[in-house]
Amino acid sequence: MKGVQRIVQRSAAAMLIAALAWSAAGWAQPTAQKSCAELRAELAEAAPLTAVNQLSRACLGGALDPDPFTLRAQRLFDTAGRVDGQPRRREIRDVTLSVEERTALTLAVLRVADESLGTLPPAGVDGAEIGQLREAVRRALRDRGNGVEPGERSPEQRGAYWTWDGMQAEIGATGIDVRAMFRRAGCDAAPRGPACAATRATVEGMLRGAQLAERAFTPDQAAAIQAAEARAAARDARWRSYFAEARSQYPWELLVNSWRYESTVRSERGISGPPDWQWIVMHPDVGMQYVRSAARGDRFKPALLLEVIGYNWWSWGDGHRPENAWGVSLVRTYADTASVPAGAWGVTVHRNNKYSLTLTRREGKTGILFSIDLAGAVTRASQEWKDRFRIGD
Repeated sequence: MKGVQRIVQRSAAAMLIAALAWSAAGWAQPTAQKSCAELRAELAEAAPLTAVNQLSRACLGGALDPDPFTLRAQRLFDTAGRVDGQPRRREIRDVTLSVEERTALTLAVLRVADESLGTLPPAGVDGAEIGQLREAVRRALRDRGNGVEPGERSPEQRGAYWTWDGMQAEIGATGIDVRAMFRRAGCDAAPRGPACAATRATVEGMLRGAQLAERAFTPDQAAAIQAAEARAAARDARWRSYFAEARSQYPWELLVNSWRYESTVRSERGISGPPDWQWIVMHPDVGMQYVRSAARGDRFKPALLLEVIGYNWWSWGDGHRPENAWGVSLVRTYADTASVPAGAWGVTVHRNNKYSLTLTRREGKTGILFSIDLAGAVTRASQEWKDRFRIGD
């Protein structure tokens, strides 16, 4: 008897565990996304503003909208989402399109938005708003087709111009007040009356057209991201060139130039490209000195020089490398000579960060010195110093 009881107890426990497991599995299943028809049915008794707010998230020009105009626009995006046989990208903003491809896609979707708005009732209390919105779409079409850049002259070419999040009264920057349209139709007093129902249908159509217009400019986001990435890559290339191809810098020169860069560039612009200049401060170097008027054994001698203070500047070329660089420094030189003074003051001229020519004067005698940028051969800026120069510390 006891054995039977144990079996019953174990069976009951097993059934309970199975039931709990089945229940947990049921709760773990993702809830299926409601269709627009189901959502409309749920919102049938809701206030008109609440209803269109909920529908605008996906059912008025969005991913779930079964409207023929939205489906036409989605086919355009699906076509553009696959380039040269590559897997289709889910988001059009992740697709790299040419300027002409991007323009063609934007114009095509704007035409869909215009046609969608053209199906709304042209007359009645809401006719002015429909015409106002459609005219804005046509301005965007015209400006994009004529190559007008988005901006103050053409605000309609910005996605935010069309955005409505349900919290604001107006559709983006169009000046069309959705709440005022509902109040004018008497929706506050009779939310389910025929006038309110007609206005709700009109508002839904207008929001669909606005969202299609907004989506038309989504490819511009990809272009903006790509342009920003290109600018960032150019900055990286120029910084690499700055440390590798500009004149070498000793640690104290890096410190001086970093301070100067912080005060003139980074403090105003944040992260930016490298300077197209550098200060030269107490920079030692070696070279060969020639003094024609010296005794024969002193004419051609190795020499030390110290660039006391100087300045080097250039322009950035197409390959993000320094071009047309010039520099000048006040220098003090020393050579082991007997027939002429060992030390002399002079001026060094640098060209293209490679060639340096120094002219000195000592007791009326001119010396010429060719130097080799010793620091470039014996020193390298650490990655820490490079990062501190670029970003700060």
